[in-house]
Amino acid sequence: MTKTKFNDKLKLWYTDSLGLITSAPVSGSGDELPDGYHKHHPRLRLLIVSFKGDILMSNGKCEACHAFLLHRSVGEIIKAGTLVEQFHDGLIIASGSREILRVVFVDHETLTAILQTSVPGIRLSKSELHLLMQMLCGLSLRQASEVDNVAYETKRSQFKAIAVRTGFKTQTEVVRKTLLAINRDVLETTSSPRPKESGRQNQPEDFLNRYYPGVFRICRITTVDGKSLWVAETGPTTGTPVVCLHSQTLPPPEQFLTDWTSQENIRLIIPFRDGFLREVNNPYDREKHLRQGTRDIVQTIDFFCNGCAHIVANSTGSPYAVSVAVNYPDRVKRLTFCAAAYVGNYTNQPVRRLTSGVKNLFSRNEFLIAKMFEHYLLKMSTPAGMLGILKSAYHNSPRDMALFIALTSNPVSHSWIYESYRMSRNSVIMDIAMSSYDVWQNADKIRCPVLFVHGRSDPINSVTDARKVADLIPNSQFVEIEDEGQSLFISRLCQVVLMGG
Repeated sequence: MTKTKFNDKLKLWYTDSLGLITSAPVSGSGDELPDGYHKHHPRLRLLIVSFKGDILMSNGKCEACHAFLLHRSVGEIIKAGTLVEQFHDGLIIASGSREILRVVFVDHETLTAILQTSVPGIRLSKSELHLLMQMLCGLSLRQASEVDNVAYETKRSQFKAIAVRTGFKTQTEVVRKTLLAINRDVLETTSSPRPKESGRQNQPEDFLNRYYPGVFRICRITTVDGKSLWVAETGPTTGTPVVCLHSQTLPPPEQFLTDWTSQENIRLIIPFRDGFLREVNNPYDREKHLRQGTRDIVQTIDFFCNGCAHIVANSTGSPYAVSVAVNYPDRVKRLTFCAAAYVGNYTNQPVRRLTSGVKNLFSRNEFLIAKMFEHYLLKMSTPAGMLGILKSAYHNSPRDMALFIALTSNPVSHSWIYESYRMSRNSVIMDIAMSSYDVWQNADKIRCPVLFVHGRSDPINSVTDARKVADLIPNSQFVEIEDEGQSLFISRLCQVVLMGG
């Protein structure tokens, strides 16, 4: 058995990847194969247990996983964060976080089959598979030769054979791409198949008619570059235009129970970002998505607002508002940031883990990004699962938790937010990915009047960080709401809009 302390980069790869595996109850006894999993493929062994030792999920025959947990204590795994070892003639990858332990076992046969999904027909010798597992544990060729008490040239020759047969050129590439293949199979094994949707079910107007009956007028316009842009609007058509940049979801239906847009003569206009409430096939390109979102907002202002408008950006709509204000200053009359997103390094660990994982996956594999989203979506499909995800990030904010408990306890409200995420895959993923981008780097170039509205108990972006950003912007003002957290758009949309006016 080989035990080693591997380098920081390799550890980061494992930690980010395993952290995306949840304990969603999609497993069985291990005898049946999930839909979409190739029947000729050896089962990849996966065991998820609580810190107390309760089995939460078991996939495949997990004797080696159980044996490893007898060999290594829970405390050791938690302290290490991630452990990778050769064990029982295979490879163990173990990670402890979020009060659960994840243990994956890959034997030679499974590793060969996994490699064949990337390099069809590849066959490695037993000694070459052994070296590959040593490399996945973080060993260099020289370290591997010392552990096995063989000549360095022997290991070097074996690596050359691996490189030739896989087409991978360096040790780093071999480890990274093999890990990607393993992760893909772990996620494929533990994911539920996506339900097939008809085209009409994915259309924004169906969603709005179902959850916002009689509230929005839905418009589909063709932009100057030939793109279809969906825009929802409400309030009197002659009212003062306010362009609202949505968060990962729209403001909840409860925010429109009163006719405040008519009473205040506000024409609320909401352009939908690419992939919001509809499927798109665009690749996950953060910069391109930001540019396209910026152009869509500008064209919305030109089409609906005679070329200039007050913009209200809710949470993850903030990066797009900054981009418009910096690159198209003549289009923005005033700018209001509500619970401004991405204002410094996250101190909230669950949020940091999620955004770090997405950031690293963006540079590697779109398949894994989609699988990650499916895992979270699967948990969100039940009120308890959705509340559990929200609680991990918002437990320090009583106000936010009170709002989320009310939402998840109401079947209609739970369905609204779940369907919003289910139908907005591309948009939500891109919003999360934007957190690794310094959207405030040009904030000092914003010249229009700016208002920050922030909850004092915001657990995601602290008031202190938000004030630091506000200080960068000339003509900015800051309003701190004592009894609010992150979710201002859920409870105070009307107040936020009017404060900015």
